Amino acid sequence: MEYFGTFGPNCHTGEQLKALLEAGMTGIRLNLSHKNLEECREWILAYQEAQAELGMAARLLIDLKGPELRLGNLEETLFLQKGQALLLDPCGNESKSSESENSEVMISEAEALGSVLPVIPVPEILEAYLQKGQALLLNDGTVRLEVVEKVYDEPADKALTDKMDIEVTLFEKVTEKTDEKNRKNRKSKKSKKSRSRIMCRVLRGGEVGSRKSIALEQVEVPSPTLTPEDLENLKVAESFCVTDVMLPFVRGKEDIQNLRQALKECGAENIQIHAKIENKRGVEKLEEILEETDAVVIARGDLGQAYPLWELPVVQKKIAAACCRKQIPFMVVTQMLQSMIKNPVPTRAEVMDIYNAVADGAASLMLTGETAVGEYPEEAMAYLVKTAEAAGKYLYGNP
Repeated sequence: MEYFGTFGPNCHTGEQLKALLEAGMTGIRLNLSHKNLEECREWILAYQEAQAELGMAARLLIDLKGPELRLGNLEETLFLQKGQALLLDPCGNESKSSESENSEVMISEAEALGSVLPVIPVPEILEAYLQKGQALLLNDGTVRLEVVEKVYDEPADKALTDKMDIEVTLFEKVTEKTDEKNRKNRKSKKSKKSRSRIMCRVLRGGEVGSRKSIALEQVEVPSPTLTPEDLENLKVAESFCVTDVMLPFVRGKEDIQNLRQALKECGAENIQIHAKIENKRGVEKLEEILEETDAVVIARGDLGQAYPLWELPVVQKKIAAACCRKQIPFMVVTQMLQSMIKNPVPTRAEVMDIYNAVADGAASLMLTGETAVGEYPEEAMAYLVKTAEAAGKYLYGNP
């Protein structure tokens, strides 16, 4: 059995990594949705030094961006409440600030609302799919939104307040400052490139930060297997002693074939491919994926967005059974010990979840936020290892 942790703010120093290895960790995941390999050089060196001190060899698994869609960068974490209004800005990666007071550009409807409502940058490719009534899931499905309408770059109008029941007095704070400016600039009619923002209503609140996942309910957005950033990381993967690579949102055998070809071109054929199954298409194409991949990852975070949560256990069991039939090793990941991000002891349900993963035949288990940002990374790893070993001893007569 392999036990993986995840690099993060609370898991990157030599001391922290050594403690996790001593607790039983046999490999670590590096999420490349936020950084590239070069930017993580110090973390990787600390990991290698910790292994050397302990006289052991552990795996380094990189998690590519792949076809996954993510939010852009936010200035600060947002805490969204049910019923709250916000704007999605299909501008790409960066949050755009409003025009300065000295700008000659007319204040638009979208800009006026943007100074009142939270604005979240999203990938530009999503704009065509964000139609009225479309539901969206953010941050592994913890936050759910609904599109109300598109807001275009047109002069601000107080009638906008009727659209989302925004307080008139609140909106006037914006329009008072913009009315005079718009009057002065109306003759010049200077404007920036026309674009829209998408007004949404929060159906289920929660925390949202930079680079968190975004998905559209019941809609598959086409995207390439590998991003330019992925290809750059693969070129240097061998030099960083990468042993495994995870490809998110695998949709069929072509995605695995594309990744394997890219590895070959980079001279990294020995790196093992882990196909992350996290959407309906991946589940439907599982049999052909199993013919091409080295291993499978049952990524329950996004699978829990693709299927109703009450169906997720059945989906996990089906994927596990298919892997066992084909003798393809599989990993179970997401919220294995979620409560230990804040608590030193897991819940009874969590240790039962670990046991069931072992009983299903899992070859490896992974902690994500529990080690990356959790307050008890070493304790979480120890509970993961001890619980899985106890399960293995009971089920198979060996840890």
